[in-house]
Amino acid sequence: MVSSSQPTPWGLGPYSLDKDSLYLNGYNERGPDEPPTTPEPTTILLPTLSSPVQPEATTALLRHLETLTLNFTISNLQYSTDMSNGSAMFNSTERVLQHLLRSLFKKSSLGPCYSGCRLISLRPKKEGAATNVDVVCTYHPDPTGPGLDTERLYWELSQLTHSVTQMGPYILVTDSLFVNGYAPQSSSIQTEYQLNFRIINWNLSNPDPTSPEYSALLRDIQDKVAKLYRDSQLQDVFHSCLVTHLKLGSMSVTIRELFSSRTEASMVKQVFLDKTLNASSHWLGATYHLADIKVTEVETSIHQLTDKPTSGPSPQHFQLNFTVTNLPYVQDIAQPGTTEHQQNKRSVENVLNQLFQNSSIRSSFSDCQVLAFRPGPHSSHTTVDSLCHFSPLAQRVDRVAIYEEFLQLTQNGTQLQNFTLDRDSVRVDGYSPNRHDALTENSDLPFWTIILICLAGLLVLITCLICCLLVTVCVRKKEGDFQIQQ
Repeated sequence: MVSSSQPTPWGLGPYSLDKDSLYLNGYNERGPDEPPTTPEPTTILLPTLSSPVQPEATTALLRHLETLTLNFTISNLQYSTDMSNGSAMFNSTERVLQHLLRSLFKKSSLGPCYSGCRLISLRPKKEGAATNVDVVCTYHPDPTGPGLDTERLYWELSQLTHSVTQMGPYILVTDSLFVNGYAPQSSSIQTEYQLNFRIINWNLSNPDPTSPEYSALLRDIQDKVAKLYRDSQLQDVFHSCLVTHLKLGSMSVTIRELFSSRTEASMVKQVFLDKTLNASSHWLGATYHLADIKVTEVETSIHQLTDKPTSGPSPQHFQLNFTVTNLPYVQDIAQPGTTEHQQNKRSVENVLNQLFQNSSIRSSFSDCQVLAFRPGPHSSHTTVDSLCHFSPLAQRVDRVAIYEEFLQLTQNGTQLQNFTLDRDSVRVDGYSPNRHDALTENSDLPFWTIILICLAGLLVLITCLICCLLVTVCVRKKEGDFQIQQ
């Protein structure tokens, strides 16, 4: 019974309880001579008492959240004064980064525990030509696990960002990634292998990579491969594995494996073959029937952080910014999840792709992606931040060539199909010529050529002055000799 008048009560929130009135399934702890009695049904007040308990449960849950810090630099995101904390540009960048980081972490070993990330600051790097990003992420630690493996998480994020070079539309500075302040030395990783195979007995009903079914399949494959090597003779040198590619239809799987010491590729493959062999075919666990198994050694991604690739020219990426005067800026257009944002994003990307595909630099053009919408110089206008990709294998381009091509195909930077543009807002990697540049460009001569011509003219002038001086000296000398002879 609930009592509010007992002198020595027990407390339950705002209620005072009779200490002898508590029963659980008819049981009450009494003396040996006191038989249990069945309490009245009215003593159960769980619906009434459940609401005060919820905040305590939430607080207990929050106590189990732990944080980790991420730091990296984006080379194709120029820093500007409107990126201060709390600004529209800051909030827009945070939403894009949250979406990209969620996708990365869900594919990593921290995926089941991942909670979310929050952007802390954007700071200028390289005198504002790049932007340094500071992020704090939260996760639910496994109480039975060994804790966060920072080295493993760093390696996984490195793999998922193509050796710390690209994250969605952003181009990363390869040696700028830190996880909880950790960045490995080149000698910390010995060998890395790529494992490829096909699954011939499995199909996905939902091929969307963001679907729970797809994520569950990816993680199950990854966990089974990791368990296979941890239960093998390579368990002492096996470090981690990560599914980096899962092609639907043919169910082609690519896995990166990391070993802490030198291991032969033949041994890595033989262990996998032995552990998956079941009668005459190969099975991963009792679930996946495998075919076309292949293991190859790859260059360690950590070494690539300090060694620049020499295999060929890397893709070029240019940030294209412009303000649309007939697209009113509203809050919804800056939020990636809204219908208005998605529709305008597709529209702008389509017209940009059509524009460059019909240009003189179309042989090297790949595609353009809209990074963000933000308020323009006038509150009623919308500024578009986009990233365009070019391949230097066909034709080398620079930001000046892209700027001139864009102006030529948009009626001098004023009309992009149905979008009306502010001519002065067009920027390519921050480039926009002033009057002096425009006069220079109208001469059809590169800037460096004009400098050389000016230097040559100056040299000719100096030479002429020296010659005149020498002639004058010679004439005066002859006049002196003539006077002496007279």
